Amino acid sequence: MKTILDKDTIRIAYGALENNKENRLRAVKIGNDEIVASNGFLLIRKPLETEGENEVLVCAEDILKLRIVNKKAVPQISITEQNGTIEIDNNTTTLISKIVEGNYPKLDTLYPKEKRTAFIAINLKLFAKLIKIVGEDTIVKFRIRGKNVPIEFIAKDFSGLIMPMFITETDELWHKEK
Repeated sequence: MKTILDKDTIRIAYGALENNKENRLRAVKIGNDEIVASNGFLLIRKPLETEGENEVLVCAEDILKLRIVNKKAVPQISITEQNGTIEIDNNTTTLISKIVEGNYPKLDTLYPKEKRTAFIAINLKLFAKLIKIVGEDTIVKFRIRGKNVPIEFIAKDFSGLIMPMFITETDELWHKEK
């Protein structure tokens, strides 16, 4: 298995480690033409061209060790599997690591099977403002009551509404449904 991680896919590996103090899953799955990372609370998938049939688990920390060189973000990292080891290269440094033992959770079992009742689009800049206001370690509950209806949020000391972006059925087709 061989692949190249660009800055977007490197950020996915970073997402697997950020705020991960509880020693949850710290591996990134690469293979079957995708990269998957999770920190136990958030799961992120992205299509990724890979050569070869193998699927491997790579320690997210090993990828992150090579993501910055001379205080600058590396534009890409190459990952190659060879004889039970992983070679991670950023064109300046090469790190050789063991493949993580074990199995990544079966992703199809994690996705809800119930019929989707609404598809809601939220502007991430507004969502980031909400996080800044209530605090990033705050638990926020969301009440979603239907299509094109404001989303109610409730936090410890805050509550309010997020106005949805109005979308049509054809707008929903931009994402890949399985």
